[in-house]
Amino acid sequence: MLELLLDNAVKYTPENGTIDLTLKKHGRYIQIVEENTCDPSHEADPERLFERFYRGNLARTQSGDSFGYGIGLSAARAVCENFGGSLKAEYTADDRIRFTAIL
Repeated sequence: MLELLLDNAVKYTPENGTIDLTLKKHGRYIQIVEENTCDPSHEADPERLFERFYRGNLARTQSGDSFGYGIGLSAARAVCENFGGSLKAEYTADDRIRFTAIL
């Protein structure tokens, strides 16, 4: 799951952008937070990013190193849920997205 989140961040963080990763313990749970800079013209509903084969702006995602099949975030959520956890996405600013996993 972590590899999928980081792979996604590396693909979609603009040049000179940032990627932050945080791990925290909350009682018997662990919280993994990955936050990165993103394109300001992103999908309005971050939940759509978890749909299989959904890739947002096709002109952007099929160019250069950003090529993918649109299943990474869906797979990351499935892994998290199979271990009894949850994975959500939210935009924290116009140009930042945060993925939070609770396991």
